[in-house]
Amino acid sequence: GTLTLKNATIKGNAGKHYAWSNFGGALAIRNFNVICAEASIIEENYSADGGAVFLEGTTSTLENITIQNNSFNENGYRNGSEMLLYSPATILIGSSDVTIKSSNENEDRGIYLPKATDINLNLFGDVKLDTPIYLASGEKITIGELTADNVATITLAEDYTVGTQVLVAKDGVKLADQVGKFTLKNTDYKISDDGRVVQNSGGGGSTISYAVGEEYKDSSGNVVGYVFEVNENYIKIASSTTMTSDDEVGFQWCSATNIDSSLRSITDGLTMKQTILSLSNSSQYELFNALQDDWYVPTMDEFQTMVNTLVDKIDFDYSTFWTCTFYNNQNIYYYSYGDFENQRFDEFCDCIPVKKITF
Repeated sequence: GTLTLKNATIKGNAGKHYAWSNFGGALAIRNFNVICAEASIIEENYSADGGAVFLEGTTSTLENITIQNNSFNENGYRNGSEMLLYSPATILIGSSDVTIKSSNENEDRGIYLPKATDINLNLFGDVKLDTPIYLASGEKITIGELTADNVATITLAEDYTVGTQVLVAKDGVKLADQVGKFTLKNTDYKISDDGRVVQNSGGGGSTISYAVGEEYKDSSGNVVGYVFEVNENYIKIASSTTMTSDDEVGFQWCSATNIDSSLRSITDGLTMKQTILSLSNSSQYELFNALQDDWYVPTMDEFQTMVNTLVDKIDFDYSTFWTCTFYNNQNIYYYSYGDFENQRFDEFCDCIPVKKITF
């Protein structure tokens, strides 16, 4: 069934401290759905756990609602002064005018996600959480496009490890544009552009948690590349997928009669790509037009580093691969079965794109 709240106020209730009713001072929902579609207020309620709302076995949507100034008993089991989620549960919070806040400024677990296999907290739209979200180790939050500049503070369990994903993006949402709207309660750490926990260096940088040879996954958990270089503030990854043309003969570096002379002095792969795509005849640089997002063609030095570090991850003898390093005015270096050769820019090769990810 479904409970719909419209212009409702639930205030001043207390959950009993025994059996089922020690959860959720205002709403204790189990195997039932809740939809808050119009202005409602849940405030000043109390329970041993889940001071305002307890949700289990539910897919519920909260929008146009204020949940505030509720409390829990410190001796409770799972806590959550405003909300406690228990597996399985999918909660959609957002769309329009959602505020959840605590009266206790020292609160660190206003919305509580215990360690479980099937808890999904989704935040999107106009949502402002003035109470920390507590994440047990391994739990994460799915985010959509968020309109507020400061959405929430996250409290991590003590056994949460550096490098673990805490934020993932819904399809079509660029995660890097949203992570800055979240902070961590423990300021020794912060959230990287790819939604992971990293250490704060104190100077605005971060200590990278990746190691050379490690898989790099996108926000959905799919392996998209392998780390081949680690620096203080960035990593470089090589794509796990080789780029080849539809007819499998590879790409021409350029199909024009001559290469633009301004390119020969460029030694950075991303700058090379950006410069090429700004040229009036950019469509003749087939290889660079096929690159997605911030992926680029590696330099010869980068490719050599890839070979040195990822030989057990990528089959470099599968084909021949372009670099973006010039041999002379007409020829470009490419990697061919263990060595670098050079050929004219209008010949064909495959490509292993790389990407630099800054933290």
